[in-house]
Amino acid sequence: MEEKEKKEQDLSEEVTEEVSEEPTETVQEKEEENAQKCEPIAEKEENSLKNQLIRLQADFDNYKKRTQKEKAETFKFAAESLMVKLLPVIDNLERAEAVSIDDAENYRKGVEMVFDALKKALNEEGLKEIEAEGETFNPNYHHGVATVEVEDKEDQEVVEVFQKGYIFKDKVIRPAMVKICQK
Repeated sequence: MEEKEKKEQDLSEEVTEEVSEEPTETVQEKEEENAQKCEPIAEKEENSLKNQLIRLQADFDNYKKRTQKEKAETFKFAAESLMVKLLPVIDNLERAEAVSIDDAENYRKGVEMVFDALKKALNEEGLKEIEAEGETFNPNYHHGVATVEVEDKEDQEVVEVFQKGYIFKDKVIRPAMVKICQK
């Protein structure tokens, strides 16, 4: 009986070893198979992502080039509307040049009309004259070049304008050169 028990025990150990070895091999084989299957998928996904990145970079580079080109075009033709508004002024100056100066009064009126047309065109584009005479001195708008003491004027009041100043679209492009009352 002991022999029989030994044989049964040996047999059960063999079966246990066989049973325990089979799942281990199967699991390892399945893992290897899955790894082999996943590798091409991972490579394809990686390549797809790389291609997307390359396309996005190219699209962004094209966008930058396009916006730079549009910006250059905008600057190139920015003054076009001003030029169109100044063409009638040029036409009127050419007509005035062709007229004889014998009639000085009419000539003067013609020049005034041309000057008014020029000021109107510049005003429409955003150019405004800085009001100075009689105003209180403001260093942001006025450039004081002389002082004088005047009895009937306030301290720091602009007495005389030597050169007009101008603002272009809320930016001072030339301050007015002025004489200031200083007491």
